[in-house]
Amino acid sequence: MELATTELTSLNCYFSSNTDALRVAPVSLDDLAQIVNRQRQVVAEKGSIEARFEPLRDMFRTLEKVRALKGSTGAFSLLLALFCTPPASSLTSHCLTPSP
Repeated sequence: MELATTELTSLNCYFSSNTDALRVAPVSLDDLAQIVNRQRQVVAEKGSIEARFEPLRDMFRTLEKVRALKGSTGAFSLLLALFCTPPASSLTSHCLTPSP
């Protein structure tokens, strides 16, 4: 949960700080140059920022599944099945093993 919350907060800060910086009306050519450079940087980072969304969605989907299973009979077995299923693009399975 903490990892998902941290990532969501990080994305929110990224968008907020860039939005605030790009909303400022330039009063000089230096200000305009800074704003244009910031806009170019944001455009260049678009792909890497978009790539952060699907893992974040997956984290929250998993958290919802865990909440739904909480208190259920066999919940641990279901959680193991959830985490031991390899992604479609993976050739090997990476299972999480329970702590003793």
